[in-house]
Amino acid sequence: PECCIMCTTPKEVCCLECKDVSPDREHDLLMATMEGLTHHIMEKHKHEHSWLKTRTWNGNSHIGNRPEQATYYYDWARSLTFEGQKAKHVCEIGMNGGHSAIIFLAALTGNNSTENGKVTMFDFCSFKYSNMVLKYINTLYPRRFVSHKGNSHTELPKWIDQNQNNKCDVFSVDGDHSFKGALEDIYNAAKATKRGGKIILDDMRKDGPTRKAFEKALDENIITELRCMEDVPLVIGINDRAPVDETAALVKTTNFCSATVV
Repeated sequence: PECCIMCTTPKEVCCLECKDVSPDREHDLLMATMEGLTHHIMEKHKHEHSWLKTRTWNGNSHIGNRPEQATYYYDWARSLTFEGQKAKHVCEIGMNGGHSAIIFLAALTGNNSTENGKVTMFDFCSFKYSNMVLKYINTLYPRRFVSHKGNSHTELPKWIDQNQNNKCDVFSVDGDHSFKGALEDIYNAAKATKRGGKIILDDMRKDGPTRKAFEKALDENIITELRCMEDVPLVIGINDRAPVDETAALVKTTNFCSATVV
């Protein structure tokens, strides 16, 4: 099959086949949906959190203003199959603005003929806008989004004990960014995910603490089949999502990796 997006690690491996890439219009609708959430958060809470004063969120940005990463996550999640069935349950650690939850809920919509998929979220919900984000997502996708408030290091193990028959097909880990904290989240995410399911992580810069945690889990054969997109260029508009040129944008790169649960 023709490959549209090659992995950077390992080389010569396809990360996304062309048949799995959605049309530009579909991608733009996804980005526009998330822009509405970004605008809503900034308008309501820019005086409470200093990083909300521009779209770059203090230079850290988020997946909702990174089209290259957001559309990859969307198409990747839609393309996955498990025992002949499409993914129907995505779990996440780390909500922040809720943009990745929207990506996965949109990706799971219509993915199965019998039911739309669901997202289970673990997050501190400690920002002033957290409760508003929960309501916003539930308005877009009623009864398909469940959140568990608190530290993922304690809340996720409790959930695993109570949900042995409700495991995740895909687990997105974007919480604690220390080596020890990320490793604990990866261990727990692997336990929460079906064998053969997928784990995906952001902030996978080579030699960074989250990447080292990920590679340790690979070395321990908890996960396998590393697939990375590294140094992906981003041009993030400071004032809107269509910057006229780079002087009105934050220019940076991002890195993300996925693997299969053993």
